[in-house]
Amino acid sequence: FLDENCDGVQDGDDLYENHATLKQSLLYLVAVLPQKTFIAFPAVCLMGALFGMLGLSRHNELVAMYSAGAGLRWIIRPTLVLSIILGFGAFYWNEMVAAPLSLWGERMMNSDIKKKTGVLKEYGLLRGKGNRFIRYQSFDRKARVILDIEVREMQPHGSGTRRLIRADLARWDEETVNPLTGEKGAWLLDPTDPNSENYIIDINDAWDITPRPIEEDEVLLIEALPRFGGSSAMSAGVVYAGGGTALQRALGVEDSVEQMFRFIAGAGGKHPPLEKIRLYCEQSSAHFDWLVAQGVPYREELALAMTVPMAGESLYFSGCELAWPARELATPAPRGHVPVAAGMTGGRVLMEALLAQVTALGVVMRSGVEGRRLVVANDGRALGMQVSVAGESRTIRARRGIVLASGGFIHNREMVRNYAPELYDCAVPWGNMGDQGMGINMGIGAGAAALRMHQGFAIVPLYPPESVLAGIVVNASGQRFIAEDTYYGMLGDAIAYHQQGRAWLLTDHGNELPAWQDNFLPVAQANTIGDLADQLGFPKGALQNTVAYYNRYAGNGEDPLFHKRAALLRPVQGPPYRAWDLAVDKSFVPAHTFGGLHTGPDGEVINSFGEPIAGLFAAGRTSAGLPGAPYIASGLSVGDATFFGRRAGLAAAGQGGAAV
Repeated sequence: FLDENCDGVQDGDDLYENHATLKQSLLYLVAVLPQKTFIAFPAVCLMGALFGMLGLSRHNELVAMYSAGAGLRWIIRPTLVLSIILGFGAFYWNEMVAAPLSLWGERMMNSDIKKKTGVLKEYGLLRGKGNRFIRYQSFDRKARVILDIEVREMQPHGSGTRRLIRADLARWDEETVNPLTGEKGAWLLDPTDPNSENYIIDINDAWDITPRPIEEDEVLLIEALPRFGGSSAMSAGVVYAGGGTALQRALGVEDSVEQMFRFIAGAGGKHPPLEKIRLYCEQSSAHFDWLVAQGVPYREELALAMTVPMAGESLYFSGCELAWPARELATPAPRGHVPVAAGMTGGRVLMEALLAQVTALGVVMRSGVEGRRLVVANDGRALGMQVSVAGESRTIRARRGIVLASGGFIHNREMVRNYAPELYDCAVPWGNMGDQGMGINMGIGAGAAALRMHQGFAIVPLYPPESVLAGIVVNASGQRFIAEDTYYGMLGDAIAYHQQGRAWLLTDHGNELPAWQDNFLPVAQANTIGDLADQLGFPKGALQNTVAYYNRYAGNGEDPLFHKRAALLRPVQGPPYRAWDLAVDKSFVPAHTFGGLHTGPDGEVINSFGEPIAGLFAAGRTSAGLPGAPYIASGLSVGDATFFGRRAGLAAAGQGGAAV
C-alpha cells in the first residue's frame, strides 16, 4: 500500500513551494492579505503620524496653533483617541475577518495539493482523509522494503505538519508467525505504550488503527544449502567439556571447573574472553547432560591416544593438555567428549540428534533459503531479514529476535584474503560450503563490531602414529620452534602464523611417516644431517647445531627448550635422514576461521560503541567465541557453538519472540 518505486525520503514539510498554479496563488494571496495587513498596520500608523507631524512643523502650523492658545494636549489627544480606535479595529479585523479568510486559503491550497500524486510521492506522502497523510521516512531500495512510516497532519496555520503516530515496517513478504503478504500491516512503535509491541496494527487509512493480539510465537530455521547441519555435521562431533561431567566421573577422571578454566584461559592467545570462559567452564557439566538428554549417544570408555578415537571410545585428551607449557598451567584431564560413531562421523551423529529434537519441537525448517542482509530500523534495531528463495528476493519479519548461526567464512576466499591472509595460503579450506561469511557480513552491515577476524585454526595432522613425534620440526632457519608432541592445532598455528607457513619434519630410520600416507611428502633424504641441510638450503651449520643440541639433552631424557614428553624424547640418529614438507600451501593443512561478530554471554551482538543491537544475536563461528589462535583443543568450537547457541536462543525467546 506504499509505492515501491519511490525516490527516497524528501526532507521538509512545506507542501506549497513550487507546486501552486497562478490561480491558486492569487486566491491564496487574496485570502491571506487581510491577515498580512494587520502585521504591517502598526508600522503604517507610526509612519503616518510621523509624516503628519513633520508636515505641520514644516510650515510652522504647530507654532501658530500654540500661539493661538491651543495647548499641547489638545494637539496630542485626537491622535491618541484615533490610535486606540484604529488598534481595536485592527484587532477585530485580524481575529474576526482575516483569520477565517487565511484558514480558508490554506485549506484550499492543501485540498488542491492533495490531489497531486506527484507531489505526494516527492514528499514521501500518501493520500489520506482531510489533512492527514501517511509519510514514509526510509526506504531500502536494494531490499525493496519500506522501513519506517508516519501518520502526519497538516497544520491549520503555516505550511508545517505534525506527527500523529509512527509505525515501522509497512510491508513484509512474510513474518515468523503471521505472513503479512498483501496485508496493510505495520508495527506500532509508541515508546509511551509499554504494551505497544504486543499488537499488529492494520492501517486501512492513515488514522484508522485497529490493534489485534499476536498469536503464539514460533521459530523459523532457514538454511541456504539443501541439508541442515553445517560444518558441525562434517566434524568429529567433539565437545570440549569438563569440570566433572557425568562421563568423566563414570570413568574415574578427576577434573574441576578451576583447572578447566586455567587451561582454556592460559593455554591460548592473549586477552581471551574470560567472562565467557568462566561461564562455559562452570556450566560445562550441565551442558553435557543437556546433550545426553537430546539423545546424543556416548559410551563410558576412555582413549589414551592423541587423536579422535576410532573404536567407539567417548573420552580422550583432545588438545594440548599434556604438552608443555599447558601441563604446567593446569592439571591435565581428558575433556574431549565424542559421540559414539563409526570413524570420524561423530558430528553427523551429533547433529542428527539435535535436528531430531528441533523437528519434534515444531520448529519450521526451510532449506534453500539464503539470508542476504538484515533489515534494520532507524534506531538500530534488527527487524527482519532479506532472503533469496530460488532467485527471488523476499523479506521476513522477526518479531523479537534474529539469531545468526551461519558459520565462518573459510569458503569466501576474498574475505579470507582480506581478513586472514595466513589462512588463505592453507591448502585445504575446511568446512561446509555454506561458510561464506554471510552472517558476519549481515551483522557488520547492521552495525556490529567484529573481533579477531584474522584468527582461525590451521591443522598439521602429523599423528597418528605418535611415534613420528620423536622427530624434530624445524623452520627455514633450521631451528626448532615448538614442542613436537603438542596438539596439531598448536603446531599448525605456529607454522601458519609465525613461520611464514614453512616448516619441515626431520626423521631418522626409526620414526618415519608411514609410506601409505600422502598428507606430507618427503622433499629431501641424506645419510648425514649436513647433506640434508644443504638440500633444503638452510643456513650453513644451523641444522647441525640444532640436531646436536637436541641430541645432547635428549639422550639424558631432557628437552631444555620445549620440554617434550619423555615417552617421545630420543636423539635423532641413524640414517637415512628424511625431511618432510609441512608447508601450509603444499601439504594437507585444513584451515577454518574463528573471527566473527562481537557478542555478549547471551549471544547478544555488540556494536562498535560497545552497545547491544536490539533483537540481534549470533552463535557458532558467526561470532567471535571461545576458539581463537592458537587452537588449543578439539571440541572448543562445537562446544562453544552449542553452549552459547542455546543461550542466544533463550535470550531471543526471553525477549518474547520468534528467532529467524
